[in-house]
Amino acid sequence: MYVYYTMRIKLSHIPGTNRSLYQLLRKIRPEAHKKLLQNKNKSGLYTVWIGLHPIVCAITPECIKSILQSKTHVEKGEQYSFLKPWLGNGLITAPDKPESKTLLDRFLDANEKDNVSFPDEDLRAHVTSLLFAGHDTTAISISWALFCIGNDLKCQEKIREELKEVFKDSQRPPSVKELSQLKYLERVIKESRRLYPSIPIILRKISEDIKMDNYIVPKGTSVAVRILLVHRNPEIWSNPLKFDPDRFLPENLEQVHPYAYIPFSAGPRNCIGQKFAILEEKIILVAILRKWRVKSIETHEEMTVDMSVVLKPKQGLMYLHSLPQK
Repeated sequence: MYVYYTMRIKLSHIPGTNRSLYQLLRKIRPEAHKKLLQNKNKSGLYTVWIGLHPIVCAITPECIKSILQSKTHVEKGEQYSFLKPWLGNGLITAPDKPESKTLLDRFLDANEKDNVSFPDEDLRAHVTSLLFAGHDTTAISISWALFCIGNDLKCQEKIREELKEVFKDSQRPPSVKELSQLKYLERVIKESRRLYPSIPIILRKISEDIKMDNYIVPKGTSVAVRILLVHRNPEIWSNPLKFDPDRFLPENLEQVHPYAYIPFSAGPRNCIGQKFAILEEKIILVAILRKWRVKSIETHEEMTVDMSVVLKPKQGLMYLHSLPQK
């Protein structure tokens, strides 16, 4: 109880739901939550309480940069602890310590020494990290890309024209060089990841006091980087709910803050597999769109999302019509 009141006093200067203990134990009234969300863009930070535990949410590029670029405030949030029995101290759950080594580092070290085996626990941690971080997230990103493409027939036609230009009439597997020439498809992927980032929220625990947006966030606070909100912030993106791949033309990105678009996180703990993920997504989309036309059953306005570990449709499935290409 002492910890709760101490944190409540320390965080009282940050906008948010700073209510009494009795109020915190009651259900948050919908109108109060709506009012908070309507005002959230006026500040880069706001506080929400989950029971007795506060979470400071960062929703502007400058605040997000303060967290993600720092090398001294990068402990994973306590909310990731439930994954440790399954994932161990792998990429997803491990703190960023200088002595932490990657899978490749361990293999190289083992090769340099005789009679040194790779521990089963480390192998499990890294393999499950690769399966989770490289499979689930990419699969849902491909699904969201197809949903966006299926809602925009003009976009789909532009993709078909680009595929014809690069591959001619050949049906052979694409090379890395050919994939790099698919500039419009890459913009489509980036825009779908802006609207529907596979990871909507990432959490960090502050290991020492840090200044963000003229506020002091105290040591021990959990900070949520609200990727979905910054990607849809109207102060950054004009008409943010519109699907528009041309946002990612080089000339249109000149004035966009580098931390306004972070589908793979950013800073020293960004996703190490992001280039591979984009290539993988291109390969799958090329294979589908060479042979099929897709049409989404639901529109963007009708789609509701579930912000669990990955961003999913609330109903669990996306429905697409598919017709063979003529």
